[in-house]
Amino acid sequence: MNSEKPRNKIFDKPNDVVRFMHISDTHLWSEKRGQPFGTAGHDPVIWKSIWEMLPALKPDAVLWSGDIAAGQDWKAYQIPNSPQGPLKPTIADIRYVKDYHIPVYSVPGNHDHYVIFWKIFFYVRTKILFQKFFQSGNYPRLNVFKKKDMQFNIFRIDSSSGITAFDKMTLSAGCLHKRDIKILKNWRRIAREGGEIYGIKITPEILSQSWNILIIHHELTDDRFYSDISESSKIELIKFIAQIPIHVIACGHLHEQNVSYYPLFGPGRLDKKRNWLYMKNNNRLRTEHVRISRAGSTCERFEETNTMNLIDFNKTTFSIKTLLYDKIENSFLPNKM
Repeated sequence: MNSEKPRNKIFDKPNDVVRFMHISDTHLWSEKRGQPFGTAGHDPVIWKSIWEMLPALKPDAVLWSGDIAAGQDWKAYQIPNSPQGPLKPTIADIRYVKDYHIPVYSVPGNHDHYVIFWKIFFYVRTKILFQKFFQSGNYPRLNVFKKKDMQFNIFRIDSSSGITAFDKMTLSAGCLHKRDIKILKNWRRIAREGGEIYGIKITPEILSQSWNILIIHHELTDDRFYSDISESSKIELIKFIAQIPIHVIACGHLHEQNVSYYPLFGPGRLDKKRNWLYMKNNNRLRTEHVRISRAGSTCERFEETNTMNLIDFNKTTFSIKTLLYDKIENSFLPNKM
């Protein structure tokens, strides 16, 4: 934790900027457990490099968008909590990085629902070991982070909460549990009318004057059979994104970096008829697009590329930059592609 990577001017952070370091799909796994089927686990060298970047990057918070571990295993979740690990060894709704007191906001991914028996994955809806050894608390979740006269409302959703083996005969795709969809519908009502979420006061005015971030493991843009999110869940998420409004989605799952705009209207999304119904019922949508920050796979072993994103906010705008792990430099450097 005391080693500092070489400075790079692109890492310089203006005084008026609040920076989030976005990582994903770390797939932590203890080498003593052997390699499970379907994943190679994490690369310890790259994992260490992530946290050695902190003095140079100067992030104000960390977003960790799922697949923390390769599977539910207490030894895997102890890796960030060990005396040599980057996080304070406490279990709480929000974790903090040692020495820097930087908050870490995370969500579980599909791998954080798996239990592994004889190197084979089995899906379980509960996340007992994740909650016991890594992070407590239920999802969906809302946290408020304030820095430099800016408020960030950080919404965290478990996009694997509703998966069963019979949905699509694949356990890697995304699906929200019906209980979570009900909660999101209530949150949309609060966004329109005002109220409290986990004791946090929310009004339309507060949301319009804040930066609103959604952390979720699965990505809305993908439609591949083994990695997409169910149609019903997708529509509910888009309605939620449009009405809050969400400015940035921090996601992962696909081990490919992506920074893009995602239009909320179009085939398989919202249409003009839905928008008319919202307007008729005073449920007017507040945004028509959202920015995507997909961090790729930050430190899984044997990946062709390992990436992380930097999301920089000031009071009026924000930008997303991608860093690519360089094996020669043993450091994350700006992606020039």
